[in-house]
Amino acid sequence: MDIEVAIKQLKGLVTYFERYREVGFMEAMVEAKEMASEMGPWVEPNFVEKRIIFRKKQFDEDGSEEVTQSVEESFRTHYFLLIVDQALGSFRNRFEQFKVYKTNFGFLFNLKKSSDESLKM
Repeated sequence: MDIEVAIKQLKGLVTYFERYREVGFMEAMVEAKEMASEMGPWVEPNFVEKRIIFRKKQFDEDGSEEVTQSVEESFRTHYFLLIVDQALGSFRNRFEQFKVYKTNFGFLFNLKKSSDESLKM
């Protein structure tokens, strides 16, 4: 594979995941609910709510720090965004590595494309 093609493909993949990070959760939710409804009564198309754990407040604590999230939003922030961000970081790292390889060794790939006669001179 040509390194320029690999860089172009990785750039497209990074762009796709950046867009998927913003709108992918809702698209995945719609698709998952459709799949669950097709499976019939065995699979319910909703999130199971966790039991809320209350703890005793100390005398100097203020209760205003607590922020409750919906079950969907909690899943989105703790699982979906975490996984997508890890994948995106990995792709960006690989993309940067390929760009460094191209700057350091790009002339070798250009030699491969040139004709044999020009190499003999």
